[in-house]
Amino acid sequence: TWEWDMGTGNVRWSDNMEKIHGQTPGSFSGNFESFLQGMHPDDRVTIPLLIQQSIAGDGKYSVLYRQCRTDGTFAWMEGKGQVFYDDAGRPTHMRGVCTDVAERKQVEDDLRKERENLEARLDERTAKLHAANRSLRELSGRFLQRHDDASPRLARALPDIRLTVPPSPATSTHLSGCEAYH
Repeated sequence: TWEWDMGTGNVRWSDNMEKIHGQTPGSFSGNFESFLQGMHPDDRVTIPLLIQQSIAGDGKYSVLYRQCRTDGTFAWMEGKGQVFYDDAGRPTHMRGVCTDVAERKQVEDDLRKERENLEARLDERTAKLHAANRSLRELSGRFLQRHDDASPRLARALPDIRLTVPPSPATSTHLSGCEAYH
């Protein structure tokens, strides 16, 4: 947990705050500037802005930030807190908790990468399906064109085919029986 006295600038951390921030015990100097110095440079700008938004808004504070550890790596932290005001409505202090969310951020990053991988594979397969569909359309078009080209020749050849087919005994009997009725 943490508490920040906005009037004096003093910040009080519980015993485990240095540990989760990757600092050696007793190294935190207990002021807001020291807290900001341990952050990733990009986050040093956003934290004061978010605090101002909390003060101007409902007093609730929630932030994700990267904290520099003594080994030079950055770990993700999540801070949640509340602004407290005096009777005149001026902010006096903030209290809250801080949690190391590095594992959660790693899982989120892994899931994001997997989603991107799946989307790329889906795009690739969709492109292959579109290409196969185009090929099938072209093949169907050529087949239909050949069929259309062959239809008149086939229609002209059908009478010749009928004449050249020798009648079968069943057909002959049937025809002779039909001739009897005419």
